[in-house]
Amino acid sequence: MATSLPSQAEGIASSVAAVRSAKPALLMAVYANADVYVPTVAAAHILAHQFSLTIVSRNSDESYLDWPAGIEVERIGPPVPMRQLETASPLSKAREFLRYLGELRRASSRLAPAIFYAYDPIALAAVMMIRSKGPVIFQCHDAPALEKLPLRSLQTWLIKYALRRTSDAAVVVFPEKNRAAYWLHAAGDRRAAIIVPNGAPRDFFQPDSDWCDLAAQRWTARRVFYLSSMGSENGQLEAIDACATAGVPLDLAGRSSPEFRASLEKRVATNDPAERIRIHGRVDDATRMRLLRDAAVGLLLYKPVSKNWEFSGSASTKLFEYGAAGLPVIVPDRRSYREFLDGEEWIAFVDIDDPRSIAAGINSILADRDRYVTMSRAARAAHENRLNYELLFEPVRARIAELTNLNGRA
Repeated sequence: MATSLPSQAEGIASSVAAVRSAKPALLMAVYANADVYVPTVAAAHILAHQFSLTIVSRNSDESYLDWPAGIEVERIGPPVPMRQLETASPLSKAREFLRYLGELRRASSRLAPAIFYAYDPIALAAVMMIRSKGPVIFQCHDAPALEKLPLRSLQTWLIKYALRRTSDAAVVVFPEKNRAAYWLHAAGDRRAAIIVPNGAPRDFFQPDSDWCDLAAQRWTARRVFYLSSMGSENGQLEAIDACATAGVPLDLAGRSSPEFRASLEKRVATNDPAERIRIHGRVDDATRMRLLRDAAVGLLLYKPVSKNWEFSGSASTKLFEYGAAGLPVIVPDRRSYREFLDGEEWIAFVDIDDPRSIAAGINSILADRDRYVTMSRAARAAHENRLNYELLFEPVRARIAELTNLNGRA
């Protein structure tokens, strides 16, 4: 007799539970949003091979991923718009943190984790408040502006507590070495952090044709692509001016405020009579991959308006996604980018405040088809051989295995 669908689902759930129970538990705390940061997702997928992994995260309207069955994601409370979370009253924010702390404590008591993984400063503060034993991994994606912390903010005191407890973490991980030095200096921690650039997963982009053929098609179409949140600090206005000057098509994709979207549309109307510049807004995964496939050049034009943007050479996921897709990339000619990317054949450094410099960089990349194909292949080779997240994360994975004695197990 055929097995019913509910019985099949129950059997799958039982199998997953059995596999999870056979592994040591890892509790990952993410106060921001577990779905937003690509490296969070990539790290969780890697660690789930060795651990029964549970993520405790706030719940926002940006929660959209379907996590695999082997990873449990506990979202706290009903979905709330991120803007509402950010603009809530101080009392509401205090209640929200206390609720998060309580859920994290309950998860810790239930799971008895072999190791904790705190993915941002607030999460580190929470973990250090509830943990009684077990090593802690602290991975910090964005470093807050420590010189400008308002004293009347709960977040300020949680960050200060996280700084004080950083030295108690067994391992500290940052995506960029200057961000790490900035945080560790403020924390009084003289250890070296493990630097894990925010690379794309190994299987991020799969071409549907030969690389040389794809590169030749892209060179002919000459499309420029900029995938990023949109704002004056991210250089979309300069990108429009540059592509209008270079006479090449441009696709802009990413979230923006209505006000900035209006300023972009006005700039396009002024500079693009041929209607070659398209503003897509936030796009789904299928559209993003199509735009990556059709593009010839990727743009990364972050201005140094904060420590994160100043020191973003190895921290921008967009850089590595472009590289995985085989795209030469225009980047700022700044220290952080030079330190990480100098000598890379697929990179062009420009003055991001000068549209003429950006246009010259684009034209240089597209000047010769054979050279363009070489640059495209170099970008993909860098991803495959050095810059995919699985390779970059390996020192952290190995250290965690050592801390939990997994290397000595059969």
